[in-house]
Amino acid sequence: MLQAFREGGYASVGIFVGYLKIRVHDLVFWGCVTGCLGVPVHAVAGAPALIALFGWWLVRRVGGVSGDCHGAGIEFVETGMLVAIAIAGRV
Repeated sequence: MLQAFREGGYASVGIFVGYLKIRVHDLVFWGCVTGCLGVPVHAVAGAPALIALFGWWLVRRVGGVSGDCHGAGIEFVETGMLVAIAIAGRV
């Protein structure tokens, strides 16, 4: 399987242990940035679910994340967030 990052300084997150490595201080930093900018919660609330769903699907179908899969994942999550914003704007 593909190894995303070096082991040092990274924490395994969620069900993708061994595939998805995220530094805890990155999560804290981007959480603070999002909170300070006042980004509507409904616009970003579905993003983690979309990321987890797409990552799980890639691991099952492809065996990991390649460069093309990474780009497709960015577009998938971006489109999902835009749809969520459009739906929230009509409600």
